[in-house]
Parts: sequence; structure tokens; C-alpha cells
Amino acid sequence: MKNINLNRFMGSREVKKITDTVIIGLTFLDLILLTGIIFVQVNSETYQIIVLFDLIVVFILASQLCTGFTRLITGSST
Repeated sequence: MKNINLNRFMGSREVKKITDTVIIGLTFLDLILLTGIIFVQVNSETYQIIVLFDLIVVFILASQLCTGFTRLITGSST
């Protein structure tokens, strides 16, 4: 499988904006799904899928947080 370097096609700022937009979208979708299971009766399979999606979003947010801390400590701006 060939690696695709997005920075070659777009600038690093555009890639960061797209990444941030996707993360915000995933977070809002996660909040909507978690709020929805409070008010709507769902079966156990749907509940498991929503919880697994939530776990994936948490891992993505945690990796972004770690990346931010690393950039803060090292003084890197990219």
C-alpha cells in the first residue's frame, strides 16, 4: 500500500484545518449519539456500536491531546 503525503497536494495549514474539522464533526456526532441513547430505547447491538464509536473518538481526542502537549514541550509549530 502506497503512503499518500497530503502536504504535497495541499499546504500543511489546509490539512490541519481539515483534520480539526473532522475531529469536531466526530465529537458532535458522538455527543448526539450518546444523548440519543438516553432518550430513545435502543437494542443492545446498537448500544454497543455507539459505545465503541465513543471509544474510538476518545482515542482520537487523546492522541490529539498528546500531540499538542508534545508540540508544546518541544516548541514545534507544525
